[in-house]
Amino acid sequence: MPSYRQPLSSRTSPLRKAMELELLLVADSDEEAAHFERTLRRDSTRRYSVVRAGSIAEATRTLEDRRPDLAFVDSWLPDGLGIDLVERASDRGWTERSAFVLLTEGDDETLAAKALQAGVQDYVLKARLTTTALWQTIDFVQERKRIREELTAQRDELDRQNQELVRRQAELHALNERLLELASTDGLTGLKNHRAFQETLREVVADAGRQGEPLSIALLDVDHFKRLNDAHGHPAGDEVLVRLAEVLRAGTRPHDFLARYGGEEFALILPGADLEAAASIAERLRSALALEPFAIGPVTASFGCAQLLKAESASLLIARADGALYMAKADGRNAVRVGAPATLR
Repeated sequence: MPSYRQPLSSRTSPLRKAMELELLLVADSDEEAAHFERTLRRDSTRRYSVVRAGSIAEATRTLEDRRPDLAFVDSWLPDGLGIDLVERASDRGWTERSAFVLLTEGDDETLAAKALQAGVQDYVLKARLTTTALWQTIDFVQERKRIREELTAQRDELDRQNQELVRRQAELHALNERLLELASTDGLTGLKNHRAFQETLREVVADAGRQGEPLSIALLDVDHFKRLNDAHGHPAGDEVLVRLAEVLRAGTRPHDFLARYGGEEFALILPGADLEAAASIAERLRSALALEPFAIGPVTASFGCAQLLKAESASLLIARADGALYMAKADGRNAVRVGAPATLR
């Protein structure tokens, strides 16, 4: 049998019978409330309970304390319109957990449209309030609510999967960036490696060709490095290369590109530097290395510089810088030499 009771202060019992609907009736007329209950009761196969509130204020307190499956709201209440209650419920998120049906006096399309916009699931004319119509409305609204909750759950799951996909894509991107960094970084010194130098040089040579800006490079080789390794051991040689890289890094400009070219050889790309400027930078670095107090004693390096010629390729530029480096070694090492300046850009 259905039960009929006034709003209670206790929350809905978790032991409420399976499949029992809790209905909230918001109406101030005892006569209309009794008619509503009689209409429901005529279908004895249904299991339900009814909570009644007589005003918007009372219904608000009830909705704060309970979670009815469906609320039937009179369009006219002592303290306002039924739509006002639905709008309040919508603002507080209660329309997500409870469905609202408006009980109206007449078939007012404007009122119906406003009610639906406020969050009402359906509306029923009081004059047509039959048992069949009432339970059809309840079934219809409950089904809509079920479908909406199912769609919401599917949407939430899709959002969760999308967020997980975004997270994994971010992790993959970070991993790829790290792999690219490792692929272009020298493991000992932390400088860019030979591959990165070649790729960057090809790019800046192309840019210099388009912009007409000077571009120079410098190659340097640690003097007598094999002798140093033989005398002090490879760990000591590695320490020299690490410290040398730090000195070079400290002495280059922010936009210069410094790399370990291979073994004890290093390379610099000097954008915007002509041959004179490149030689000046190389001399400053040579002097800094010669004055650096390495643990094993004095360490020096030889430098070869070259400026990009008109229509010259990156490989030919490297070859001329390497030739200048060979001259520095031939002239006694610990020196800076430059490639032929003829036909410069």
